[in-house]
Amino acid sequence: MQSAQCSGRTLRFGFFEVDLRASELRKHGIRIKVQEQPFHILTLLLERSGDIVTREELRQKLWPAHTFVDFDRSLNKAMTKLRAALADSPESPRYIETLHRRGYRFLAPITPIREDPAESHANFNHAALERAAASLENDQSQDHPKTGFLLSHPRPPATWTWFSLLLGTSTVLVCLTALFLLRVNHSIALGSSFGNLNPRRSVAVLGFRNLSGDSQEAWLSTALSDWLTTELSAGEQLRTIPSESVARMKIELSLPNVDSLGAASLSRIRKNLGTDLVVVGSYAILGEQSHGQIRLDLQLQDTQSGETVDAISETGTESRLFDLVSRAGEHLRDKLGIRAVTREEAAALAVALPSNTEAARLYSEGLAKLRVFDALAAHDLLLKSVAKESNYALSHAALATAWGQLGYDENAKAEAKKAFDLSANLSRAERLLVEGRYRETAREWGKAIEIYRALSEFFPD
Repeated sequence: MQSAQCSGRTLRFGFFEVDLRASELRKHGIRIKVQEQPFHILTLLLERSGDIVTREELRQKLWPAHTFVDFDRSLNKAMTKLRAALADSPESPRYIETLHRRGYRFLAPITPIREDPAESHANFNHAALERAAASLENDQSQDHPKTGFLLSHPRPPATWTWFSLLLGTSTVLVCLTALFLLRVNHSIALGSSFGNLNPRRSVAVLGFRNLSGDSQEAWLSTALSDWLTTELSAGEQLRTIPSESVARMKIELSLPNVDSLGAASLSRIRKNLGTDLVVVGSYAILGEQSHGQIRLDLQLQDTQSGETVDAISETGTESRLFDLVSRAGEHLRDKLGIRAVTREEAAALAVALPSNTEAARLYSEGLAKLRVFDALAAHDLLLKSVAKESNYALSHAALATAWGQLGYDENAKAEAKKAFDLSANLSRAERLLVEGRYRETAREWGKAIEIYRALSEFFPD
């Protein structure tokens, strides 16, 4: 970007505005909290929009000479905080592209805002009035110098009026006919591709509020949400919304974990995720006297009608957490008219979850960090998780994602390979996703395309 573009006080890109003088980032006019170093990185990237800003340049700007700091770790941490503020993904960036071992590049178009909006609006109105007055005086003096009246536009002959009407009517009929034929052909094409496509009902598990307020128990929200999503997906009778999509939606809509949602919030979620149903609720640790029992309260809500379809309360222990989730899932299935999980599906579900409670906690905490683009913290937690339980495929898959976001491609490839080797007993959808990720990291693009094509064919809805 030309330096002149940064001479304005405020720059706009996407839904964001950056006030360079006040050092503020705003989204839809609302201030977004950003720490000093992430904001400085954003400023440097905006100044060089479209160009590569190297890691060395960032080091020189952010950490003066003789400053002793773990530069790589500090820069990665600042960058993940900036991406979290922008709700940007390193893997599918809208704003900041990572160039492995080189640096970063700002991608989005930037519009400078050079004036205060109120002042600009006033100036525009004043200038517009002056131009209109001058134009009016000019027209009056030329068309009717004596009377000062404006001449009306001459009316077309009657024959031209009828011709225009017939032409317009014919054009509309042709367009409607073409649209009808296009829709018929489109329906035939869909029918030949997918047969009688009958979309499954969709459900999104949005997370659960931690009533205990103890941060040590916050991981349970991620664990309970992911495990319930896995349980409901068994048998492929429901279309479950991926947890990553739910996390993105919650960032975009600034939606916290809540016990229940109103009709307006449900409508916004439906538009964002395209889901028919949502599951929300809360959990509480019942205290030492209850021997570590957990109470899980759920509500199943319809995003179209805004009604609560069902309310469930289940109690279990942390050591048998999946039993608690299974009972809740069984209740939801019964309410939705979905058949129960078979013995074979139950066995597959057990394999799809960590068997070690500490590994499950670390894995869930790592996923939560990944979903807010804090790859550095996620990496540390997931390393500990795979150390606790080395044969859990999805921990390796998540660690591969963290390595990739940090720019360590070979490490990402190695972890993705481990996940693929351990994925035989996962569900069909998870197995294909794990293999697709591995083929990508190995740059086996043809095989990756085949995997993702198979996913779309198995699940066309």
